[in-house]
Amino acid sequence: MKHKPNFFIVGAAKSGTTAMDTYLRRHPEVYMAAKEPHYFANDLLEAGNPALDWDRYDRLFDGVGNEKIIGESSVFYLFSQGAAERIKAFSPDAKILIHIRNPVDVIPSHHSQVMYVGGEPLSDIREALAAESDRAQGINMPENFEWKKTLLYLDFVKFSDQIKRFQKYFGPEQIKINIFDDLKQDTRQVFQDTCRFLAIDPDIDVGFEVINANESMRSKRLMDSLVRNPSPWVSSVAKALFPLSIRNKIKNNIQKLNTSNEKRGALPEDIVQGLKVKLRPEIDKLSELLNRDLSHWHKI
Repeated sequence: MKHKPNFFIVGAAKSGTTAMDTYLRRHPEVYMAAKEPHYFANDLLEAGNPALDWDRYDRLFDGVGNEKIIGESSVFYLFSQGAAERIKAFSPDAKILIHIRNPVDVIPSHHSQVMYVGGEPLSDIREALAAESDRAQGINMPENFEWKKTLLYLDFVKFSDQIKRFQKYFGPEQIKINIFDDLKQDTRQVFQDTCRFLAIDPDIDVGFEVINANESMRSKRLMDSLVRNPSPWVSSVAKALFPLSIRNKIKNNIQKLNTSNEKRGALPEDIVQGLKVKLRPEIDKLSELLNRDLSHWHKI
């Protein structure tokens, strides 16, 4: 590999990973590959998945020039059982940036995201949480979603164990943990601290607009019929009229027009309270692991 990455962003849903990726790719000392290759999360994907193709991964770094930091951002590396070990074997001196958020907030955010991309057929989060015990045994999993394991929502937010996996393979000087609360309160400060962690200029102005707001579909029927699972006749007509590049552009435009960035509605109070009870031990573990009082997460 001509240009080996030496920096990886991993994290939770809507925890600032996309924002930090965007800000850093604007920094002249940083090269960030296209988002979410997930090459090292092979335990979450079936053999033969295109994401696991080495040549494809290698090509992500063809544009590297004289940048000091060569990075990539794949959120599911944190959840993956084996990504930390694989990254260590591949790039032992790499720096790891971990983004986390209150797990009580992550579950509905992640549910919304996987529903948006067509992976979660259960739009009612109450039903999705109730299905978890069956799904853990491989029962009633959606057939055409490549990230099936991420639909185990309570496992998905066991951040203390996930962080420990990275701490097992990387020294404390190689790991930085950003918390969404801090990023939201003072984006510039968190960005500058991240730059210092990477030993790059922290005073570059990259703009700090809000990035990665909640996304939802205006019409699931439209997405299914024209983008995800078009009928044979729609596919045949499209192939006859347009080359692949144009078909992809049309699909992207349909997806953009069918995307709403409205604020997600509040969860029913009984679900919120139930999640607080179930996730209290995890929040306490995180507080101890990070040596930081996160007890306010119990109250949100």
